[in-house]
Amino acid sequence: MFTSISRAHSGFRGPHTGFEPANNSPKKYELSQNYPNPFNPSTTIEFQFASRHVVKLSVYDLNGKLVRTLVNEYRPPVHIRLISMPPSLLSGVYLYKIEAVATVMWKKMMLVK
Repeated sequence: MFTSISRAHSGFRGPHTGFEPANNSPKKYELSQNYPNPFNPSTTIEFQFASRHVVKLSVYDLNGKLVRTLVNEYRPPVHIRLISMPPSLLSGVYLYKIEAVATVMWKKMMLVK
């Protein structure tokens, strides 16, 4: 299960996300490389986006099979962090993808058990 880095954020929505509302709204879409990478068993994925949209963040194996959708909901413009991979994942390379409006970004991460 994905867990939040902090449930203290006032905008917390669900068991796997932590909001970090900024004083200034983000000005661009950005998906950062997870860290640490390689990881075991948890990692941090950070993303931000500039306006309110439905945002989808998903993890795929290298065969293109969807492993888990982490976020799939309407979000205000904020900076978000996700950590802790499900214990059922095997060691290997995974891809994570964010989709918001016409923006799609991919990154690669490695799990080592």
